[in-house]
Amino acid sequence: MIVFLILAVAWGIGLARFSAKVQNQNIVWTNATDAVVVLTGGPGRLQAGADVLIAGMARQLYITGVDPAVRDIRELNLNWPNSFDPSCCVALGQRATDTYGNAVEAAMWVQAQKFSSMRLVTSAYHMPRALLEFKRLLPGVRIVPHPVGINTGAGLDRWLIWSEYHKYLVVKLGHHYLGQYL
Repeated sequence: MIVFLILAVAWGIGLARFSAKVQNQNIVWTNATDAVVVLTGGPGRLQAGADVLIAGMARQLYITGVDPAVRDIRELNLNWPNSFDPSCCVALGQRATDTYGNAVEAAMWVQAQKFSSMRLVTSAYHMPRALLEFKRLLPGVRIVPHPVGINTGAGLDRWLIWSEYHKYLVVKLGHHYLGQYL
């Protein structure tokens, strides 16, 4: 019984810390990077990545997890300045279907480009887990988090945080306990 109580308290403290981490993330605009990598799957992510590129905070944009039916960046209906041609510096990754796949796909691209820094764009609730995956696969690359906001007042957001916390735990424990074998 005491073990269960200790585990429950540890779980609750961990969830509270994770929630606070998610809700207190900030975007740092002072650090330019070689590239910006966007993980598809949530509202605002794609435009946030495009905005980073347009602002000159990265030289290249890579969007991972794009539907294989998409053949051209213009099909994503992003707001580009009229004078900007995204074909100059935008690449689409179309194999990834989950966060780990996003990290693998993007890591191969980052390494092929010989980049030493990247800005990672994903939803705020998803950022901690995405960072675990990316940092594991790109240990020598400086990764600047660029979280896309979360409305902390909605029940759905609480559910997303609760769900994402458990996924984060699985990845964190998996890296910790299985990392030496992978």
